[in-house]
Amino acid sequence: MLLTVRLGPEEERAVNALRSSSVNVSELVRRALREAAGSGDADPSSLMRQILADVPDAPGRATARPPLDDRRAVQTWLRKKLRRR
Repeated sequence: MLLTVRLGPEEERAVNALRSSSVNVSELVRRALREAAGSGDADPSSLMRQILADVPDAPGRATARPPLDDRRAVQTWLRKKLRRR
């Protein structure tokens, strides 16, 4: 699974500092997700819902994406999106 995350200026500076220090940011994020999911108070689905609620789409961006738990709707949406390209 590929996860794209929108970062603010503060987070972007933090990621750049970590990368310049040779820290594997991807592994750091994976570890944080595993720890949060293993804490007992958040399953991965609710964790993703919380992340998406905390970081909404950029202003002006179309929000016509289907819910990620509806596999058929996601397939249809992706097909339409790929046809436009």
